[in-house]
Amino acid sequence: MENGCRANPVSPMIYHRVRLGATVGIICIFSLIVSSCAGGGLSAESKSLGPPTALAPTETLTARASPASAATTSGADTPVPPSNGASRVSGLEEKIGQMLMVGFDGTTPTSDALYVVRDLRVGGLILFGSNYESPEQLSQLTAELQRVARGSSHMGLLIAVDQEGGRVQRLKLGFTALPAALRLGESDDLDRTRALSTVAATELAAVGVNMNLAPVLAVLGDAENPIGDRSYGSNAGAVA
Repeated sequence: MENGCRANPVSPMIYHRVRLGATVGIICIFSLIVSSCAGGGLSAESKSLGPPTALAPTETLTARASPASAATTSGADTPVPPSNGASRVSGLEEKIGQMLMVGFDGTTPTSDALYVVRDLRVGGLILFGSNYESPEQLSQLTAELQRVARGSSHMGLLIAVDQEGGRVQRLKLGFTALPAALRLGESDDLDRTRALSTVAATELAAVGVNMNLAPVLAVLGDAENPIGDRSYGSNAGAVA
């Protein structure tokens, strides 16, 4: 696996947090094919793409990082793959890229991050604690990634983070400590819940994060439910 990683210009560590399920991808691709057939066959653009090119093992979305590649947190020691503009990704490939949300290691725009944004044109990035040092650093990181995305595809990125509150809050230093959803549900105070949600959204927007991956309609069915205190409660009506 390590040899395969070295032979490929992209370290597979960038794919280990892909948030797109295989089933959704298959359904979306199938829908595109059906739509093309219903419209009188494939377009000239689709036909010009030729037969699909098989991915190398290290290019699959389920690839895992080797110890050597996982240790790299900066793109300084890895050349940035050249960008060939529109000739690199087009048509169906770009549509597939837009359905992906991936993670990367590092607090700066690494070569891996730049490659998936600029060349593969992914639709989104998910941030974790390992991507964060300070609000100022995060603002610079997201701004640069958005600049690269808009320069290559004229579309901005969804930049997401798990900022639920309680035991799941990726960004802590410089951010308001939020209570767990269950604590808010137990207080039965809609105004307080709304106010804290507004605080979280405002703080995230200020650093360039435009999507908060926080459960809002999960219902706590029983004590063994893994959602735990990340749900507002066991009453579906109250949660809604």
